[in-house]
Amino acid sequence: METSPAHRTREFPPQLDPAELDLRGAPESFTWGPPAAWLLCVLLWLFFHYLRDAPEVAQYMPLLLLGLLLLAALAAAYDLRRRKRRIVLFPLDGRIGCYREGVLQYSFAPEEMVRVRLYPFDWIMVSLKLLLPLLLLMAGTGVFLYDSLVTSPVPNPRETVLSLGFLIFFSAFGLVASVRSRAILCFFWIPSGNGKTDTPLHLHRRILSKLHDGPS
Repeated sequence: METSPAHRTREFPPQLDPAELDLRGAPESFTWGPPAAWLLCVLLWLFFHYLRDAPEVAQYMPLLLLGLLLLAALAAAYDLRRRKRRIVLFPLDGRIGCYREGVLQYSFAPEEMVRVRLYPFDWIMVSLKLLLPLLLLMAGTGVFLYDSLVTSPVPNPRETVLSLGFLIFFSAFGLVASVRSRAILCFFWIPSGNGKTDTPLHLHRRILSKLHDGPS
């Protein structure tokens, strides 16, 4: 069990059952990175499948498919690992215990948590860098889809609709994921076992009240 040299954790139970952690603890929330990676793999496969008749693409299709499967597998492994090692913060007597898999790792003072807030200017930059390009991509794809199917029909309209429709869905998913990670989840830096405040953590806004002595 890791213990910060400056903060002993004898006041915290070395282990807690899941019911107690769910009742009083603040579990880590996760962003939608792995699902976005899976959707990206499907989108790329649809793109390569759409261009399968091109000689430059046909000869590399097996390698491209293998690469996409590898990327999807890595995303799945990462998602399973982070969920298995999910952090749960447990407040007790003016301190916060950090638990993983129900086992106490270390404890720290609530004021050692550093919340990263987005101010109005930050929201403007987020909109310009993430939201606006996604909206433009969705709009541009819709115009191209309309032009391809109505103005100058393509040989395989179903594949075109599927590919471009999935592109719109992927863009919408990225838009929702970006808003969720910044508007619904709160981002913190918390201390690690070595005493440095270098562990990233997302918490849902609705559970911040569980950290009675922590930041809100």
